[in-house]
Amino acid sequence: MNLHLPPHLERRLESLSQQLGKSEQVVLEEVLEKVLPKAPPKYKRTSIGMGNSGLGDLSERVDELLFSRDDT
Repeated sequence: MNLHLPPHLERRLESLSQQLGKSEQVVLEEVLEKVLPKAPPKYKRTSIGMGNSGLGDLSERVDELLFSRDDT
């Protein structure tokens, strides 16, 4: 990957790398590690929990509830 910096940033990077005794590439990698997130943020589904039935044992009684006949 090639990175093109404006001259003023290139001078600042060169100066900083000399002060730290590191190559410009190492300094850039360190800066990017600090700034970029470690992993992309997870998508949070906002619909989770919207269909709360109020039945705590729903998964255990699914067949009974689905297939029961209410003839009233």
